[in-house]
Amino acid sequence: MNARLPETGMDAEDEEKAYDDTPYESNAFPQSQPARLAAVAHLFGLHPAAVETARVLELGCASGGNLIPLAMHFPQAQFVGVDISGKQIADGRQLIAQLGLQNIEFRHMGIQALTPDDGRFDYIVCHGIYSWVPAPVRDAILRVCNENLTDDGVAFVSYNTLPGWHYVQPVRDLMLYWTQDIAGPQQKVNAALELLGQLKDWSEEVARNLYRREWEMLTAENTSYVLHDHMEQTNAPCYFKEFAAHAEQHGLVYLSDVTFRSANPLGFNPQMTELIDRHAGGDVIRAEQMMDFISRRRFRSSLLVKKVRQPQIDRTAPLERLDTLHFSFSVLPVKNPAPPPRMSAVWWHSKIDTYRLGPSTLKPDTRAQSLAVAWIAEHVTLAITFTLDELVAHAVANGEAPLQAREDIRLLLWDLLNTATLRPRSCPMRAAVPGDMPAATPLARANARLDRNTSNAFHDHVALSEAQRRLLLLLDGTRSAAAVAAVLGEGSTEETVRADIKTLSNLHVLC
Repeated sequence: MNARLPETGMDAEDEEKAYDDTPYESNAFPQSQPARLAAVAHLFGLHPAAVETARVLELGCASGGNLIPLAMHFPQAQFVGVDISGKQIADGRQLIAQLGLQNIEFRHMGIQALTPDDGRFDYIVCHGIYSWVPAPVRDAILRVCNENLTDDGVAFVSYNTLPGWHYVQPVRDLMLYWTQDIAGPQQKVNAALELLGQLKDWSEEVARNLYRREWEMLTAENTSYVLHDHMEQTNAPCYFKEFAAHAEQHGLVYLSDVTFRSANPLGFNPQMTELIDRHAGGDVIRAEQMMDFISRRRFRSSLLVKKVRQPQIDRTAPLERLDTLHFSFSVLPVKNPAPPPRMSAVWWHSKIDTYRLGPSTLKPDTRAQSLAVAWIAEHVTLAITFTLDELVAHAVANGEAPLQAREDIRLLLWDLLNTATLRPRSCPMRAAVPGDMPAATPLARANARLDRNTSNAFHDHVALSEAQRRLLLLLDGTRSAAAVAAVLGEGSTEETVRADIKTLSNLHVLC
């Protein structure tokens, strides 16, 4: 564990110290939830292990913000996390003990130290590591994803990509150059952000827009993110085709990204889609790389499987595999919204049902699809998953032919999946509805005690205010809203506490 890191000039002890001194804020990454990985693998014809009883390994688990919630929500599954930072591993073990979890283990070790003797796993997660470590560690990540993955397993690896990072690299270089003589982590970050804040107003137009975009993004993040993301000594973005080739060298093949787009990639017009298809000639890697060039993509969350599974990958009939999945929305459709402020298109007719879905507008093509979206708008909440069968049953009950309704609604769900507003899952999920004596989840209360953010039943990252943390500590199932207001004092009333509890309920951190 004291091998030199050739790209940084740091040895493993220095690398560990950097993360001990400024621990990376450890949060849940919703795109890495195994139920989503399994659903995507299922759509492309594979048979991943049931998440409820799976074995899951996280490489670079930090203090467990991503892995511990999974262990909470899937008590019959087994979880192992490894990290080079002794401090973060100790913090994670402390939280595991507080929660009384028996299905999770943290190991203080580097990724390169893992061998097949450490066991095989159905899902391996490596988020935010691959681009920020030297080449030998990148090799180790993919080696482990091959050697320690079950034959039907799925590996999740996220990384910075080119050409998008070509546009960011000068900003990173400037931040490092400007702060090279500053030792303190917080001081380095403050100085770098102050400089970007000035340049976003002073530079010529092209550079000004670049500095403004990065300044706006980074000022919304915490110190550890800026330090270990933009200002990490190693940051090696790559072209997608290079990543796919590197994976193949280690016996792995590319399956898909967690969020994927198909029929009309990235919202391109039909002419652009036809151009990509003509260039790719059916080659998935060429098509994905072409889309990255056109969209200037800068980050990917890719799924890999063992090369032995390549013959089973079937990209031709994903719609037929929607029937057994469960779905949740990141935003809900709103029926007949007012036209956007700058909308002048003549097709916005008040007599046709349209739906706002995040930044997009959705207009069903068939009656069955219209019935399905109407049912979603009326019955579905962000607190529960639903199935295609429920939508089909509603359409059939309203006079639609079963087979045609299923075909139409499959197309609707597929289009929604390709907008990334709809998330597929391999198992049902539901957030609790609080009663008269509301209680926060054990994880939310533990994180509130530690002055941390938390996550919810859907594995979403939930940022908490100081007031919300204080309230969570009181929600132990023994107090009514009136009793909580009495403890809080300071002008709190039963009505204000109920409103705050409703906010926490909408964040799905109550049980």
